[in-house]
Amino acid sequence: MSAGTSGADLGVYVHVPFCEHVCPYCDFAVVAVGRLAGADEDDLVSGLLEEWRRWRGEVAGRPVASVYFGGGTPSLLRPKSLGRLLEALAADLALQGAEITVELNPGQLEVSRVAELRALGVTRLSVGLQSTDGEVLRRLGRAQRADEALRGLETCLAAGFESLSADLIYGAPGQTVAGLLRDAERVIALGVPHVSAYALTLEPETPFARAASAGRLELPDEDTLAEMSRLLRARLGAAGIAQYEISSYARPGHRSRHNQRYWTRSDVLGIGPSAA
Repeated sequence: MSAGTSGADLGVYVHVPFCEHVCPYCDFAVVAVGRLAGADEDDLVSGLLEEWRRWRGEVAGRPVASVYFGGGTPSLLRPKSLGRLLEALAADLALQGAEITVELNPGQLEVSRVAELRALGVTRLSVGLQSTDGEVLRRLGRAQRADEALRGLETCLAAGFESLSADLIYGAPGQTVAGLLRDAERVIALGVPHVSAYALTLEPETPFARAASAGRLELPDEDTLAEMSRLLRARLGAAGIAQYEISSYARPGHRSRHNQRYWTRSDVLGIGPSAA
């Protein structure tokens, strides 16, 4: 956390390092757990609470603009575990009015928890859609089928959160410009208010990077990637979902308050094994 004034508002990032499985392009600090064991979950929550206790004296009383549960897949935690963490923060910080985001994959288990998440006071979901094309999802190594992902997204949209973001990836193996624009049309038609669109990056030592080095991974070329970025920006913008930073697009009133803190160098406290 940067050195800030004691009265300045605060963002809190909580890192949950568990995923159902690790995608072949991912280089985040995550552990593949399939279904998360209760003992592992309890150990993580206890560790996060202990880390918070070490910080609380330095930040107690400060107003909180945002809390962001990232990962990994924080929605693998039972809602009661997320509730324990929010209760601990609320005991020492002013959380009223804060944007509270949970990252969530649109699988059956996670989506079944959205009503409980809303009841806890979560105000925003960030849904790892990535694509609406089943073949693209398969090549990306995603756990969800296209129909399952779209049903999950629809359930999240209908759950009554103040805001919601859907992730898209472009430049995926076998992906076309037309396919990406179909993804855009589907999220627009569903009324998604925020889109995070990321160009696929080959991170060193990931399975995708090794496959590309061996000539076993076919990706769109740089010109196609640039065209994807340009056309996606234009199509979302025409629908009123305007770009406001490199990878983020939002309808009016739906910009991520938490993500903007990084760009403005506002104070963010990171808690968890790979929070920074």
